[in-house]
Amino acid sequence: ACPRVGDFFRAAGKDWQSALTPEAASALKDLKELLTPEEFAGFGLDKASFIPVKDLLTTTGAHGLALPSPLAGLASRDLPSRVYALAGAQIGHLLGGRLEESKAGQRLAAELIRVSIGRLLGETLDHLEDRARSASRSQPQLQSQLEAGTGVRAPSAGGPSAGGRRAAAATMRLLSGHDTTVVPVLAALGAYDDHWPPYASFVAFELWGPRSGQGELGGELGIGGEPMVRVLFNGEPVKVRGVTWAPAEAPEDVGLMRLSEFISALRPLVPTDVEAECRPSAGKTGPVSGEGDKFV
Repeated sequence: ACPRVGDFFRAAGKDWQSALTPEAASALKDLKELLTPEEFAGFGLDKASFIPVKDLLTTTGAHGLALPSPLAGLASRDLPSRVYALAGAQIGHLLGGRLEESKAGQRLAAELIRVSIGRLLGETLDHLEDRARSASRSQPQLQSQLEAGTGVRAPSAGGPSAGGRRAAAATMRLLSGHDTTVVPVLAALGAYDDHWPPYASFVAFELWGPRSGQGELGGELGIGGEPMVRVLFNGEPVKVRGVTWAPAEAPEDVGLMRLSEFISALRPLVPTDVEAECRPSAGKTGPVSGEGDKFV
């Protein structure tokens, strides 16, 4: 675990609780009327957290089970949809959503992404680079682009790099996680919209090869021979913050981005020293310097 993430979440949780929206206050009032004080606190609602109730709604719904008796009356006040919406907004807030409103906050939000999901993001970028690198061995033009510092890591000489990265890459990687993995990945991409991902959601990172349909990357790649990447969330192309979509020549091309631009936009969100960045520090913890005692 990363202690720095706990620092962020505690500070953001207090801020969420102290600045409730009218919708959140109304839902808490209705829930308090339905539940005993012990049940209300047991679900974390005394701290204005809607996520535990949302989790219970998701799991019982996925398995076709009835809600436990304390929550059986939720449907009478349209509380399930309200709880889902508020839980989505809450996790967005915990991941620095409100921080985006100021420049200092944007820097702190980027730090939060680095320590929460940055390592996984770095592994993903490395994998895309490895695949592009393997293609470069048979493509002099692509090789020169890689070595010219376009943002794609140049190939190492016959083995892992000094950072321990792989010299060879698998064709496909399949990683399984939780909705609380999907949400920060979307936040890192600038694509989280405060709506909790549906059950069994997925994020796919595609490295695009030639239009000829060859299995290996080769031939003319994307624009000017450069590799292209596309991100899909539940099958739909994702707009990545700071990266422009390339013009689509066909419907299946929608959402393609230059790999070099994609790497350049996201690499700053990858921690270079995880241990140091995860270490709690009185100078870093909680509020943004110079902005009072709030999260932002």
